[in-house]
Amino acid sequence: MKKEFQLGQLINLFPSPVVLVGSRDSSGKNNVMTAAWFGVLCSVPPYLGVSIRPSRLTNRAIKESKCFSINIPEEKILEKVDLAGIISGCSCDKFKDIGLTLEEAKKINAPLVKECPISYECELKEIISLGTHDLFIGEVKLALVDENLLEDSKLKTQNIKALLLFSNEYFGVGNKLASYGFKKK
Repeated sequence: MKKEFQLGQLINLFPSPVVLVGSRDSSGKNNVMTAAWFGVLCSVPPYLGVSIRPSRLTNRAIKESKCFSINIPEEKILEKVDLAGIISGCSCDKFKDIGLTLEEAKKINAPLVKECPISYECELKEIISLGTHDLFIGEVKLALVDENLLEDSKLKTQNIKALLLFSNEYFGVGNKLASYGFKKK
């Protein structure tokens, strides 16, 4: 039997992908933050969405620059990913202090994270205020993937050790269970 659950805690009952959001404000200050409220919104054209509190430096920077990067971190940099989510960029250079390597984007004015095997360069298309968070909708202008994750121009997804956040705990992505449409075969 299912029981009623507090709505505010309901969001924590579903695992979310962990990403690093790169931004640069109008003064040129680079920042990176951890976000777990992220998702794919559309495939053609490709749109990604990330929700960020208005009080965050990244929120202001995205509004100023009209762009952001989404970087997919792996288990091997979990400690740095966690620090990027708890240290404020207002008083430090997070890239330098955490030990992440800033890479310049090719199509937008926001930093990428070199240690992340997949990065998306996003142009801001819309902001939706949703109470405690603003939803930033970005059109992907360029997707970048480490060469070692490609085989015959196809992504070797089994080699990506991505992260999930589930009830404020980090988890690695598990084993492949099946491919989409496997029942039709």
